Amino acid sequence: MYRINNRETLVETVFFMKTQIDSLINGEKRIIRDASHSKYLTAKKASSHEGYAGTNRNKRLAIANQVIEENPDNLVIEVKGKRYTLDKVPDMYVSDISAEDFASITGNKPLFEYEAAFHLTITNSMKVYIDMFTRKDKDKPFTQRGTVYIDEAFVTII
Repeated sequence: MYRINNRETLVETVFFMKTQIDSLINGEKRIIRDASHSKYLTAKKASSHEGYAGTNRNKRLAIANQVIEENPDNLVIEVKGKRYTLDKVPDMYVSDISAEDFASITGNKPLFEYEAAFHLTITNSMKVYIDMFTRKDKDKPFTQRGTVYIDEAFVTII
């Protein structure tokens, strides 16, 4: 209750749950999956590799369009208990993350002998991955060393 112009007024705050991507399945062959997620109980197996077929393109794009509409400038997410803010750039949301964040998300400690950089990315089709880059010294450009796909089930949009 608030007092406005000597009157008690009830102010109600309404929170809307943002569209989530955890029901989407990435059909990549090599991906870090949450195999315990309920979506895999009824998921179709892939025909070209061991794993799962990806979510139907039309369903994926419908969910992606809702997420983009709700988050036009940036995307605040939580992955495995840590919050990240990804900035919107053409065709994706992206944020730099630390080597410690990479290890926490993937379960793998990066073993690069040179300076490394990591980018957490969610594409406009809501695929989630981390790109890894290295360079020998600060005068050299970074070179991409690989991509690790992450199951959408690990992502909560805030």
